[in-house]
Amino acid sequence: MNEPAVSSAHGASYTLVFAGLVVLTALELAASYLPFAAKLPLLVLFALTKASLVILFFMHVRYDKKIFFIFFAIGLVLTIPLMLVLGLVMPPLH
Repeated sequence: MNEPAVSSAHGASYTLVFAGLVVLTALELAASYLPFAAKLPLLVLFALTKASLVILFFMHVRYDKKIFFIFFAIGLVLTIPLMLVLGLVMPPLH
């Protein structure tokens, strides 16, 4: 089978996205030691950022038709308040 070669520009962006995901994971680990009220917004922000990077680059939404990006953005906008409300309503699991 003839697989399309990944251009060096795309390969470099994948490497940068991977490095960003590693940094965000390290920040999540550091934030997990904060008190619950302080870490919740940070962890939600980090999770949404990581999910956005994965969806945009590794699932190729960034390079696809704009209608797919619009659906993604609507879902993201609707998910943020849901996650924040659930995080504030649910008691911590300790």
